[in-house]
Amino acid sequence: MPCRSGHSCCGGPSDSLFRWPLDNGRQLAMSRLHRLDESSRMLNLSKEERLVLFEFCHRICETSKIAISHHAEAVVIDRIASELERSLAEPFLDSYPKIISAAREQVLSDYRNRMGSHAWIEKLPLEQV
Repeated sequence: MPCRSGHSCCGGPSDSLFRWPLDNGRQLAMSRLHRLDESSRMLNLSKEERLVLFEFCHRICETSKIAISHHAEAVVIDRIASELERSLAEPFLDSYPKIISAAREQVLSDYRNRMGSHAWIEKLPLEQV
C-alpha cells in the first residue's frame, strides 16, 4: 500500500529490525512501532550503507547539489524511505500535507536557530525537487 506521498517502497521488510507479516499484521506492526519512545527509533543500515550515505550527504554539503552519482546511493535512500514509511503513521493520514508542512518549518526553524540564516542550506535551489 503506497503512502500518501505515492511511495511504494513499503512493500515489506528485508533485513531491517521490523519483521512482521504485512497482510493483517501490518496494522498491528504499525501500532507497536508507534508505542515506542521517539528517541529509541534508529535506522538499521549496514556499515557499507552508512558509508554510501555519508558520501552522498557530504557531497551535497560540499557542492550544494542534490544528485545521485552511483546507483548504490539510490538503494540506500530507498532503504531509508522504506524504513521511515514503516515507522510513521502520518504519511497515511488525510492531514499529511499540513503535517509535513509544519514538520518542514519546524526543522528549518531549529536549523536556523543553531546555524543562522546564512548557511549553505539557504542557498540551495529548491527547483531541484
